[in-house]
Amino acid sequence: MTLHYGTFGGLPTRILYAFIDLIPAVLLSTGLVIWKQRRWRMARGESASQLRGEETHSSRLS
Repeated sequence: MTLHYGTFGGLPTRILYAFIDLIPAVLLSTGLVIWKQRRWRMARGESASQLRGEETHSSRLS
């Protein structure tokens, strides 16, 4: 029955599970930040080549 209640490893196991339980929340928040930044850049009209720092065809002509 100790496996069912999570007491089989004592305090170290509970601490480990606490960190493991936080992983989905961290992934969700970082994913939302990256998505929001991409949407913000697209709304400003920056192309993918400008985001990478490459020269555009029009800037090479002048």
